[in-house]
Amino acid sequence: MPSLAHEAIVLLFRNAPALVAELLDRALGVRVPPFARARVDSADLGDVLPPERRADLVLVFEDHAGDAVLAVVLEAHLGAVGPKRLV
Repeated sequence: MPSLAHEAIVLLFRNAPALVAELLDRALGVRVPPFARARVDSADLGDVLPPERRADLVLVFEDHAGDAVLAVVLEAHLGAVGPKRLV
């Protein structure tokens, strides 16, 4: 069961998705393409076999025409985690 702190982090980014772009740029030096809006999208990563995968939050950044310019899959961790297998 997710902790209250974990849920607070997810809720923060759900309510202020553009904050993710600012953190990527300022904290990690990741250049984010210009965007007009950010929206929350489905976090179900569906038809992957073997198991179904779910993310804490998926954000899509769109330009003025509504075309996606960047998508971010957010996984909130409150501490150090061991190595994860890339799928």
